[in-house]
Amino acid sequence: MATLKEANQAREEHSAYLQKKLGAHAIMVDRVEDDGGKKTFGVIAYYDALPPREDTPENLEIKHGGKVKKIPLRSEIAPMAELE
Repeated sequence: MATLKEANQAREEHSAYLQKKLGAHAIMVDRVEDDGGKKTFGVIAYYDALPPREDTPENLEIKHGGKVKKIPLRSEIAPMAELE
């Protein structure tokens, strides 16, 4: 299980990759289900209308407390907000 602090660390460390390489327009941290169906904190990347690439990882790796942790990454489709 990932803590809120660990999920925020993953968001900070991987946001450039998610935006520039995968095309995410927004990235946030929230509660998600892990691969086993248990609630944990994870990173959610939002994409405009196109589905994320096939090589999008299911987890983001960080080093926290001397250990490598896998933080769940979820992809959502949400149109980018436009200024009026």
